[in-house]
Amino acid sequence: MLAYTLVGGLLFGLYFGLVALGLNLVFGVMRLVNLAHGDFLMLGAFAAYWAYQLFGLTPVSALAAEVVIFSALGLALYYAVVPRLLASSAVIDAVPDAGAVRCVCAQADGPPAAGLTAVAPRF
Repeated sequence: MLAYTLVGGLLFGLYFGLVALGLNLVFGVMRLVNLAHGDFLMLGAFAAYWAYQLFGLTPVSALAAEVVIFSALGLALYYAVVPRLLASSAVIDAVPDAGAVRCVCAQADGPPAAGLTAVAPRF
């Protein structure tokens, strides 16, 4: 039990470190705070969960499809929103990005489906 706790804590720490690195990289290069960054991570986690529930795929085996889908979604959001943000003033930089955050969160906050259970890790 202690080994599972240590491995889980290490994986969560690495995951949050990767998120922080991505936020830092985007802000450092573009000088733009990406508020939708965490929502894309949440969508990726939901996609991995549903790939497991519906198709029996582990998150690692669903990784290729998730990378393609969320890269396309991220590029679409980038080309639709970011050029306008970079040309605007600093006061309204976060408004369209926050709108994307609201859309994603509205989809994720729906009522929980019946029969959902926790996913046991396969080490």
